[in-house]
Amino acid sequence: MKDMQHGDIDRTIISSHGPSGGSASLDVSQPNVAFIVGGRPRFGEETAELLRGRLTALTLVLTVTLSAAFVGNSLQGTTTALWFRIATLVVLSGCLIRLRSGRCLRLRHLRLIELIVFGFVVAQVSLMFGVRIVELAGEHDVTSVVGIKYLYHAAWCVLILIYGIFMPNTWRRGAAIMLPLACLPYLILAWQQWWFPDLAAILGDSKSLSAIPLPVVAAVVGVYGTHIINSARREAFKARQFGQYRLLEKLGSGGMGEVYKAEHVLLKRPCAMKLIKPGSHTNVKAITNFEKEVKATSKLTHWNTIEIYDYGHTEDGTFYYVMELLPGLSLEELVA
Repeated sequence: MKDMQHGDIDRTIISSHGPSGGSASLDVSQPNVAFIVGGRPRFGEETAELLRGRLTALTLVLTVTLSAAFVGNSLQGTTTALWFRIATLVVLSGCLIRLRSGRCLRLRHLRLIELIVFGFVVAQVSLMFGVRIVELAGEHDVTSVVGIKYLYHAAWCVLILIYGIFMPNTWRRGAAIMLPLACLPYLILAWQQWWFPDLAAILGDSKSLSAIPLPVVAAVVGVYGTHIINSARREAFKARQFGQYRLLEKLGSGGMGEVYKAEHVLLKRPCAMKLIKPGSHTNVKAITNFEKEVKATSKLTHWNTIEIYDYGHTEDGTFYYVMELLPGLSLEELVA
């Protein structure tokens, strides 16, 4: 009550002073106190957090890899798509700075950054593939033409699998992105064969071309992997919800159960939750006696006892109780 009399009320009551600084009459028809309403944790919020972490790591890896390739090609005198490669490195570096900043990024902003990062990388790979294979076809180097074709198809497969495994998506969204991406190298190659007859002749005479569309196979595998990973994430998300509480991190374990740091999903109040799962080391009588102790403890209102907030059972028979979370050192840390 002391805190409410000073800090909280001052922050929640809307000021009734006019522009001139004088006190205006209080209009009782308008609400002067604003209540902050909590909400349940959403799967999209967890997806955004996961996407930001993985996108940051992946953008860093792509930036370092493309930078190393750029330096290596420059030392060899290769200047294919030079300015576009520089632009790609600048864009990736900008996206990395934005992702590593402390600013809040919503899911739609992260999806836009994801589109920019992968879009520039795919565009660079496509451009270099198209230019390089035409240059080799002009030199009538059949071996190099076939080799560069498989090299870029392998790069496409790696990009598709990286996207399917590391980017959190539904299988529908993954299919809408990966399947067209898998068809892109074949469209580029078909257009080049139509535009450059020498390339069509070289590829037509080659006996080593595989009939298996490897990028399409990678896209199908990526879509299936996306579905499996997303389903597992949803199940894990549901498993962390205990009624009105959400598990955050494990604090410790003992002979009869585990203790987690948790949060009330509506009140946003931190708490400690102990879970006692039925198993060979426990029996119904022990859990019943423990539940009686919890009920008795919940009736205590003393500053030297832990306050019990809630208790109950889950559908699988797990008994849990929610208690006050006391920040500080453990006994082991205190002794050390």
